[in-house]
Amino acid sequence: MEQNHVNALAIGRGKVQLWPLQDGAGHIQYGADGAVTLWIAARDAICADAARLVPMLTRLGVIEPPSADDMPDWPITITGWSVPMRLVGGVAAHDAFGAVRDGHDAPHIMGLSLGPVDLADRPRAVQAIAHVASLIASVVDAQAIFWPPANLWSNVSELPHAVAAMERSGMPPILHFVQFSAPKPGEMVTEGLAWLAGHELAATMPADMTAAEGVRRLARFSIDLMLNGPMAGDVVIAGLARGERIHIRLPHAAGEPIRLALTTSGGRQ
Repeated sequence: MEQNHVNALAIGRGKVQLWPLQDGAGHIQYGADGAVTLWIAARDAICADAARLVPMLTRLGVIEPPSADDMPDWPITITGWSVPMRLVGGVAAHDAFGAVRDGHDAPHIMGLSLGPVDLADRPRAVQAIAHVASLIASVVDAQAIFWPPANLWSNVSELPHAVAAMERSGMPPILHFVQFSAPKPGEMVTEGLAWLAGHELAATMPADMTAAEGVRRLARFSIDLMLNGPMAGDVVIAGLARGERIHIRLPHAAGEPIRLALTTSGGRQ
């Protein structure tokens, strides 16, 4: 069934739209050990030129100054952050990314890669990779980013604002790393949250609740799940609005989502 993708930061022509992964190319999938690459689609040809890019990234504080004997080349090692990263560009990035170009029309692609990351460390890793990606984006005239765990293209222009909000609140930029979809009215599911928190969400809600209202509620729950882990058992908690309740049912088997049922004071669902 085709789903209605409702992320507010997804990119499209004049309206909200998403492009999921089309060709299933294995080299851009993420590994079971948490290794993953954030792909950056950009317009500036500096993406293919490590010698020009390294001095600019050094001035921004993205990388440490190289020694005089080091010749800039791919991959560029990024240290000094909470997790180590590598930046891949040029022919290697183009070949690795393959034909998956739906969602942007930028001529260049580069990848920001994380090595294996334990589940408990992934929220912190996402904060670091989002911060670094926002700095790189300002140098390479980036248009969009692609996050494989969520099969999600999103508009890079909003990433600096999300990073600034993250630094104020400590909350990860969830809309760039988790896809929220509505299979049909009154339902919403996530994709990509399992990479961050170990579980996806599947929610039912009043049929007249807007997509934006649903995303707001699931995004808040997703962040809580990422930072604090799941509840100890099935529970009912207060929702965002007066009289609203969220009935939470934990999964009983591996791979099942956490199920949420949003109801109002009148029992409407």
